[in-house]
Amino acid sequence: MRGMRFRRIIIMMFLVMLVDISCSTRESQTAKQQKEIEMRKEERRKKEEAAYQSKIERHEKIQSEEGRKLIQQANEHRNKLDKQNNKKKFSLKNLFGKDEPACH
Repeated sequence: MRGMRFRRIIIMMFLVMLVDISCSTRESQTAKQQKEIEMRKEERRKKEEAAYQSKIERHEKIQSEEGRKLIQQANEHRNKLDKQNNKKKFSLKNLFGKDEPACH
């Protein structure tokens, strides 16, 4: 009888240990997955923050005096090109004056 009780106790302890091991394995897997999710969130947040900072720096650079000068130079250059393109256009109005009739 004592041997049977001892065997039952050993078997029960073995089963309890198996259940405990499987539970701890699941918990550790869940913890690992949670850590991975947190790491991804942190990486995404860092990327978004870096993009935001670069936008702010770009905006500040444009707003600076140097940026305004560059914008002004670009506008002047664009206006020069527009004037050059307007001179090249052909118009019949320029060929005949307003006072002269087109047909004699």
